[in-house]
Parts: sequence; C-alpha cells; structure tokens
Amino acid sequence: MIDGDSPYTLNFDDSGHTGEPLGYLIANHLIRKALYEVTAPLEGVEILAGSEVESVTSNAERAELVLRGGRRLSVRLLIGADTRFSRTRQQMGIGADMKDFGRVAVVCCMQHELPHQNTAWECFHYGRTLAILPMLGNASSIVITVPANEAPDIVAMDEAVFNADIEHRFGQRRGRMQLTGERFSYPLVAVHANRFVARRFALIGDAAVGMHPVTAHGFNLGLSGVDLLSAEIRRLAERGADIADPAALARYQSRHRLATLPLFHGTNGIVGLFTDDSGPARLLRKGGAAPEQPPAAGKVGHP
Repeated sequence: MIDGDSPYTLNFDDSGHTGEPLGYLIANHLIRKALYEVTAPLEGVEILAGSEVESVTSNAERAELVLRGGRRLSVRLLIGADTRFSRTRQQMGIGADMKDFGRVAVVCCMQHELPHQNTAWECFHYGRTLAILPMLGNASSIVITVPANEAPDIVAMDEAVFNADIEHRFGQRRGRMQLTGERFSYPLVAVHANRFVARRFALIGDAAVGMHPVTAHGFNLGLSGVDLLSAEIRRLAERGADIADPAALARYQSRHRLATLPLFHGTNGIVGLFTDDSGPARLLRKGGAAPEQPPAAGKVGHP
C-alpha cells in the first residue's frame, strides 16, 4: 500500500508462508462462465436472459413477479439478487442504509513490461486512488477511484496519454504499460439493507450488502450469504417443509447481519480515513508504514 508521495508503504508478505495464498483474483467473466456451465444443465432450471422484472408481490402462500411483456411467475420463495440498487428490495418495502461516496471507479485492463510477481498494490494518492491487481501473464486490472466529476475525463483521455499517466502514477514499477480494452466507470455507493427478509422473500449479494471495494470483502460476503440461505433452504426441503419458513429466514437474516454489519461500517471508516487528505489523516495513515522495499516473489500488498 502506498500513501500519497510518501516513501513508506504497508506490505503483507506471504513469501515464508506454506499454506493457502492470502487471496485470489479471478476475472469476473470467468466466474460468470463457470456459474452458467454449472447451472444451465440442471433439471428444473430456466434461465430467462434479458428479462426485466416489472413488479413483485407476496402473500401467505406464494410470491409472484411480473416480467416486462406480461409473463407472471409464482414461486414459494423469491430471492432478490438484483444489485445494490435493487428494485425488488424496494418493491418489497425494505429500506437500506446507503452511503454515496461521491466517487467513481474507472476500471480497465493493461499489459505491462515487467512481471507483477503476484503482487497487488493500493496507491492512495492524494485526491485519487490507484489499484493495480495482478492477472494472468504480464497483465493487471487497473482501478482508478476519483471524484465523480473527474471520471468522464479519465474515460475519454487519449490512450497514449492515459498509458503514460498510469506509468507515472505507479512510479514505473511495471515499466511500460499499455491499455488493452475499454475503460468502464462505476459509481461508488455502499448499501446495507435494513432487513434481509420479508414474507416469502430474501435478499442476497449486493442487494443485501453492497460494499466499497477497497477491502475486497463484497464478493466474499455475497458467497457467505448464499451459503447461509441455501443451508436453511436445504434443511427445510429435506424435511418436506416450507422453504420460506419465517423462522428459517429469520435465522439467515440474523447470521448474515451479524457477519456483515461490522465489516460494512468498518470499511466505510477505512474509506473515510484514506480519502481524507487533511494533515492529521495523512499522519495517521503513515503510522503503520515502513520504507518501501523491492517486492519479493509471492508478495501481496493490499489494505
């Protein structure tokens, strides 16, 4: 981790560790491809790609959703996983604690001259954040976090100028760098639903908890929610019970909120510290850093 123009960094080194790696970075399209390949052949599964939900309701017996075009689907349990701006959450009367950071993440992929040595970097430059996340080969995912009004200029920047800018901001640590695709922008808004369940309805993924990406907890919390909810559904189904049993949904909600609330508020606090460029905040950030050393193979640096 780099703080502004300081020569001091915070490093997490697993070079002497023989167990599991500190973490994995996997391209999102590969995750979606794997999920599709597992799900599509399953009996009883119908994938309605490109469909849009118009409305959702529920009663004591069933939940019902209406798709654009008029098709109606009736189910015993409806699960909302439709992003942190979930319309199903809203239509089921569930509010959310939302924090708009006023910032946008510009994301792209770049090839670079020097190997990344499986090292991830977070560069908290004053006014913006630059994340360099290793991918296969001499390639990295680039995430630039800036105030929302600056993002359009970065997306529209001449490619050669953009390449040179990233090289400079990263201190030439990867040598020459070359953009290899489009630049995409995403507004940064953190969300924690006030409830995760309603009558015959449950929230998972970003619809339940949408995290700021700085601590990389969002995807893991999404998987945790799926695991907790599916375990409850499986136990009920094996007994031939109602899979939308209110007590089971309440257990899921209690366990998932217990796991997510501290991380949600803690992450927002970290974001506040590392986006505050005041003198006291800069001094506090430097408190846990040490002089930068050349990275060793297997070294992973992140917040």
